[in-house]
Amino acid sequence: MFAIAAVHFESSQEAERFNQAIDDLRKELKLSPHKEFHFSNDKPTLKIAFLQCAAQFDFVYGAFVLDKTLLTDPSFKQQNYLYKFAVQKAFESLEGLWNNTTIVFDRCGGHEFTKVLKNHIRLLSREWSSGDGRVRIKDVKSAQAHKSNLLQLADMTCGAVFRSYSSKNDALEFRDIIRNKEHCVQIWPDKQENPPPYPESSGTRTIR
Repeated sequence: MFAIAAVHFESSQEAERFNQAIDDLRKELKLSPHKEFHFSNDKPTLKIAFLQCAAQFDFVYGAFVLDKTLLTDPSFKQQNYLYKFAVQKAFESLEGLWNNTTIVFDRCGGHEFTKVLKNHIRLLSREWSSGDGRVRIKDVKSAQAHKSNLLQLADMTCGAVFRSYSSKNDALEFRDIIRNKEHCVQIWPDKQENPPPYPESSGTRTIR
């Protein structure tokens, strides 16, 4: 299984309130101010504390969960195809909420991968903004997760969704904390489903 999540704050003010609350949480828990919250590395108590803090703020999330064992289309063997496809589907899950939005995604996989992903997102944003004159995507940026509480929220949200499809005893515990923030979670593919086409870029977890 593979999962990717996108988090949307309606206003930069609410995003900043969340950002400050996570800084305060580190102090409350006597953690280093540079501590990166990361779902796959943190103990359950830290995951719960982070998600409970986040749940107090006004945001929604969308996620895309892909079962790689069911992928038969040869396109997924092409370099970066799977990641571009998954990023597109996760962002599409929140598309209707965007209005003059800045997308910030995790800078990972090296310079070339980041460049490819940024170009692809910008191409998609032009597609989604065409026709009605509205600016849905204002800017596309990348950042390092260990320096961004917002990207850490995307990681923790993604981890909670991913864990919910496991057979572990605590499979639903983390996702349930933020269940009321869920805008759309898509599980893909059906056994007979092939990937839909998407615009090719010439040349990836939070939205705010």
